[in-house]
Amino acid sequence: MCDKRNSTYRKYSLYSNGKFKNKYLRLDLCMADLISKLNNQKKETLACCCGHEKYEKTVVCRVHGKNIEFFSGIEIPRQKRFYIRDRQGIYYIPEVRDY
Repeated sequence: MCDKRNSTYRKYSLYSNGKFKNKYLRLDLCMADLISKLNNQKKETLACCCGHEKYEKTVVCRVHGKNIEFFSGIEIPRQKRFYIRDRQGIYYIPEVRDY
């Protein structure tokens, strides 16, 4: 995990709806390789955060029509806005933090 917010906006090849699409996204630099590997394995990724040494790293994937956090296997009931920002501006998924 990284110790600072270090996201960058660049072009990524993402897997979605059975095909690859090029999209410009903001991702934490330390998560970019993992997201690329998951997409190359045809896993549809929706959101991610490394946790910035405060929370566990998380990746939200679409699996059989459900939104699942990749590392914990917890289902996230929301279709968007998976993360909540704490007082220091760091994002986390409440269902995973409480896990």
